[in-house]
Amino acid sequence: MDETILSVLQGDNESSRVVVVHRRGFGVSGLVLRRESYSEAIGWFEQSSIEMSPDQVGQLKQALGMVPMSKAKPARSAVGRRFESGQHSMLIHLAAQNAG
Repeated sequence: MDETILSVLQGDNESSRVVVVHRRGFGVSGLVLRRESYSEAIGWFEQSSIEMSPDQVGQLKQALGMVPMSKAKPARSAVGRRFESGQHSMLIHLAAQNAG
C-alpha cells in the first residue's frame, strides 16, 4: 500500500487537522480523509478516517464545484511547525455555510 499526502487542512485549533491522502495498492486507488489530533506526548495521531472510492471523489468534486467561491474563506497558514513532512502541502479551509 502506497500513500501520498495531497493536502493538510487546518482544524478549528492548532492541535487538529484533516490530512488528505491518495492511497493506492493491490489494484485499488482512492482518497482517504484522516482527522488527526496533536499531543505533546506522542505528536500527531489519527482520530478517524474516511476512505473514498474514485467514484465518490468525483461526486465530491462535483458537489464542491457548486459552492460559490466568493464565500470561501482564505486558508489559514497555522499548520506551521508541527507538520513535518518532506512533501509540499496545500492548505484549504472550507467554511460552513448557513442555508437560506
